[in-house]
Amino acid sequence: MKLKNMLPLFALMLLASCGEKKEIHIPVQAEQEGRWGMVTTDGEVVFEGKFENEPCIAHNERFLVQNKEELYEFFTVEKEPRKIGMTYRTAMDFINEVTAVAEPDSIIKLIDKEGEVVLRLDQINGKDVERIPEACDGAFLYVDETEAYGCIDTEGKVLIPAEYEFLSFLGDGYVLGKPKTVLPEGERRNPYWIMNLQGEKLGEVNMMKYDGSGFELIDGKYLQVHHYEGDEPRYGLIALDGTEKIPLTASISGIQGGCKDMFVFSKGELFGVMNVEGKELIPAKYKNLYFMSADRLMAFDEEGKGKIIDVEDKQIGTYGNYAHLYPEAKYYGDKAVVPLTDTEWVFIDKEGKEAGEKHWYRVGGQCSQASVENDYCDPKELFEWLKVTANGVDGLTFSSASEEVQARETDIFYDNIGKNTGFRKTYRNRDIWVNIYMSGNLKARRGGVWKHTNATPICFEVSFTDDRIDMTSCWMAALEMLEKLGKKRIDVRAPFEAYQVDEDICAVAKRNAESVDFYLCKASALKRVLEDDLYEE
Repeated sequence: MKLKNMLPLFALMLLASCGEKKEIHIPVQAEQEGRWGMVTTDGEVVFEGKFENEPCIAHNERFLVQNKEELYEFFTVEKEPRKIGMTYRTAMDFINEVTAVAEPDSIIKLIDKEGEVVLRLDQINGKDVERIPEACDGAFLYVDETEAYGCIDTEGKVLIPAEYEFLSFLGDGYVLGKPKTVLPEGERRNPYWIMNLQGEKLGEVNMMKYDGSGFELIDGKYLQVHHYEGDEPRYGLIALDGTEKIPLTASISGIQGGCKDMFVFSKGELFGVMNVEGKELIPAKYKNLYFMSADRLMAFDEEGKGKIIDVEDKQIGTYGNYAHLYPEAKYYGDKAVVPLTDTEWVFIDKEGKEAGEKHWYRVGGQCSQASVENDYCDPKELFEWLKVTANGVDGLTFSSASEEVQARETDIFYDNIGKNTGFRKTYRNRDIWVNIYMSGNLKARRGGVWKHTNATPICFEVSFTDDRIDMTSCWMAALEMLEKLGKKRIDVRAPFEAYQVDEDICAVAKRNAESVDFYLCKASALKRVLEDDLYEE
């Protein structure tokens, strides 16, 4: 099974923050290569052996699982799981009471827990919605066609307008964002803003002072920040208004997950626990360390053997050989599911004692759809998006020099020196290739050094090969583009159609069995296009 997106750190934090009881269910596998079932956070079996692919952790009594075509489906959490809604290209867990989905070749929609569409997210404020990257606190982040980030509630009301280079939920009703507005030279501080869900600015992360920040709040009030002095990292905490709580210090070289007013910190390669006042509760002595709940942690020694400890560093229970696997073991209320080995998981209570007779071969929790993307594709839009004009493609023209052309190279074309190059672009998950054929070599050796030449393009070839593009519609769009650009039809044989754009430029479309090619070429190169003889070593 191909996992489209892994659950981000922030979302993992939401699943079991500080041992709070969460309305989630956990996927389990009874034996190697067996089908998957699901249990409650108390270890009670809801169903067993139902799904070939690993389900995602269930939220609000609903879970996602991929089918054989690697599309997503929702099911109810019950003894006989019931499918709800449609089949989706991408879908998001039910973090909120409604969630975001996109069917194949469709825009993003919000659906309720019965799979009914409650809102179509085709446009917000006149701009196409391209992506829903996160959900939290009864809200969704969205990205529009200009790659600007905004935030809406579950009814589509704009909470924060799309005026940010990025936004990320911090939890507890707060958001971190970087405004798109660039401050005047000399005043530029390149700040991140800390805001509430109404878009009200509470403080700034001064990015002239810090090299980066975290994306989760500690104790609901503090954000980790860091700065490098040479190769040495220094970490600290700031409050929501941007003021320092713990100043940057070399004694903290990293901050991991927090729980209430505590967080795991590192000093070099070892980990300990500190509170938000900067007091070490557990010195940095463990090879790995993470919170299981507000009063329990999993600690690993140099040999990778794990034991459960409390916040005073006292061992809980007698077992000291837990495996370090993902997902990390968490307490859901009074129970946790932990790995005795890499193929044996068991539920335990707060005293570290086994709380049930059932052992599981594997516990899930890493599979999740964390982002939903607009999957609608009108081939007519492809030509507009590619900026196909009478003089070039995607900003390049027949006058573009080799250095400008080569700056666009991607993938297999990288650093070519011959007459052929190109790049790949992605439109709503569909790959489109632009091949460029030059009048001469891109580079020539001069004085023992390879330098760019004065070669310019003689032909742009746009290849639509992705099987998620409807080729019949794509061919019709290519013909429309020919008529839009062309002044006179040229008599050519199938599978080609061609038009004269002007005295020096021709436009050509070619219909293949499973793809469409569109050419914009110099008249001198037309014969080579029709004979498929453009490529040169």
